[in-house]
Amino acid sequence: MRQRYHKRTQRSKRKLQELPEEAVKVDLADGQATFQMVLPMKTLRAEVAQSIEAMSCQAGLLMMKGMIDEEVEQLAGPKGAHDDQLPAYRWGKEEGHVVFLGRKVAIEKSRVRGKHGGEIPLQRYQAFRNPQRMAQGRRGETSASGVQP
Repeated sequence: MRQRYHKRTQRSKRKLQELPEEAVKVDLADGQATFQMVLPMKTLRAEVAQSIEAMSCQAGLLMMKGMIDEEVEQLAGPKGAHDDQLPAYRWGKEEGHVVFLGRKVAIEKSRVRGKHGGEIPLQRYQAFRNPQRMAQGRRGETSASGVQP
């Protein structure tokens, strides 16, 4: 008895979506075909704008995380490398949050402890989680550039 290991799909039975005649124009002249399509620009603009906004939000969060990680590296050195000249060392990670676009966003941040005991607060992390940034985000203000969105 033969077993079937692959699922049969209905892909080959899908039908081509019908377009209205005015949506596609084809001109045959001098042995060459020219195609023109009418596209729904409002829908396309909205989708492109949403994609750009999502990408810029992700880039902004990555920049914040990178700046916090850079401060950790300045205090404790690169991960895995021990240097007695540096004032601190890494002490694991913990969940935290930053304020981005007027909302709290969860991030994972590294903990840093001083050589003589006690946790060292990260200045950039403290600046990014400042509650005043939440009020500024709700009003549409940006402190860095001063540009209204």
